[in-house]
Amino acid sequence: MTPRAAPTGRFLIFHKSIFGLFLGLGFPWILFASDNQGSGDKILGS
Repeated sequence: MTPRAAPTGRFLIFHKSIFGLFLGLGFPWILFASDNQGSGDKILGS
């Protein structure tokens, strides 16, 4: 039984939830900024 198993698991779940919120909320805003300012391709790195 490793002491780091539980904290790491919780952190990964937390990190995935934050990443999910970023994809759900942030990504459409990046596309929206891309349409308005033309800077979205720089943010997306393409």
